[in-house]
Amino acid sequence: MKHTTRLTACLLALALTACTAAPQNMPAGTTTETATPPAQTAEPTTETPAVQDTLTPIYTTWGAAVGRDAVYSAMNIDDAGQYFATTIDFSTGEQRILCKKLGCSHADESCPAYMTAIRNGCVPKAMLLPVGDHLYWLVDGRHNESDSAYLDVSNLDGSDRRRVAEGDDLPDLTNAFIWYTDGTALYIFVRSYDEYSAFRLDEGGAACFFTRSIPDGEDYFALGCWQDKIVLQHSAGYQQQPLNPAGEAATDEELRAWLAADEQARNEQTKNICLLDTAGNMTDTDMTWGGSEGNVQLVHNGAAYLLNESGLVTKFDLTAGTAQTRQLDLQGVLYGVVEGARLDGWIPVTVRDDSEGLLNPETGVYTPLPTTWLKDQTVERSPFIVAASDTMLLVKYGEIYYTTNDIGTDGAPYSFTTCRGEYGIISVKDYLAGSQDWVQVTLQGRDLV
Repeated sequence: MKHTTRLTACLLALALTACTAAPQNMPAGTTTETATPPAQTAEPTTETPAVQDTLTPIYTTWGAAVGRDAVYSAMNIDDAGQYFATTIDFSTGEQRILCKKLGCSHADESCPAYMTAIRNGCVPKAMLLPVGDHLYWLVDGRHNESDSAYLDVSNLDGSDRRRVAEGDDLPDLTNAFIWYTDGTALYIFVRSYDEYSAFRLDEGGAACFFTRSIPDGEDYFALGCWQDKIVLQHSAGYQQQPLNPAGEAATDEELRAWLAADEQARNEQTKNICLLDTAGNMTDTDMTWGGSEGNVQLVHNGAAYLLNESGLVTKFDLTAGTAQTRQLDLQGVLYGVVEGARLDGWIPVTVRDDSEGLLNPETGVYTPLPTTWLKDQTVERSPFIVAASDTMLLVKYGEIYYTTNDIGTDGAPYSFTTCRGEYGIISVKDYLAGSQDWVQVTLQGRDLV
């Protein structure tokens, strides 16, 4: 069963993280100020970070996250409309309900793995996040009045489950896709109309540890983490001028002029990097640039990489506070934005002909990945990353289309075509090497979405 809230997240993440084959005439990289140009093609390789970061990111979509030994996922079991905590085994791909209660039917709230249910046709947000030896259970249905909100903590096997926060003690986390963890707690950002806040979730509940007012046009965005700090991009914003006085229609010429002026103002805004530690201390750095130069797309090994569509890469050294630039021969690439998974220094990018691949901004190497499925039965796609850790991935590698029946609002039956995903588990190393030797996932419901 497809659900609007999760499908929206799916479509967003797909645009950000999927990687497919690219045209063979796409060169890898050309000139550089600090390094010899790389060869045109190269196999992706994993690197060992020089410094072990205190914080690491957790990339999650559709309520699933990768732990040390398994994937943890909130699942609509047997499409009955009730969500239970499950694990997906790395070696077998088998999905199991996280319940050890003898004789349990896994049919209602009496099951220890029960999380939430679809009510009034609305689906609440439900996710499982493994952190160290603990598992965090997060449910929030306040946005569509399908359920209340709560945060539970248990052992990784689901035992000793206890509630640590509920209701308005929790912020709205329905749009949370990238979390940060120090192995004990979770850190997440929430943007309201006029504030940008950071929250810590742990066994004591949820607490806001940083808040900053954001005037109209100003914004912050979490880019990644470095040591014990979360790296943020700050946009100073710009004043958007009204198109015409209220009630007056604009001509095509006036609209084009307004759009051009708005784009120019947006490109002239100033952006810079900020560093936020887990105690709530914010540092504004002198690493600045203009809006026309693009956005930071990667934080890796103590550096932040700024890209624009011309192929210009600016590398900010977070320790020294210095910047270096190099030009890659990558015109025609529309770079993704930072919500997507960043695997060991690679950035998912989209070429203008709608093909996709991976770019290493340090070396300039562009690497296509093989296609494995057709979105909407027409558009070639490669495996889409659903959830990721430093070492393992849960990927969607295919779609199966089928015809199903339903009852319309007028009470008459009708048929329609829909699809379900095919999923696999694969190591980051194998994925980056272009392997398709994933462990096929066997679900207990129709689809993760």
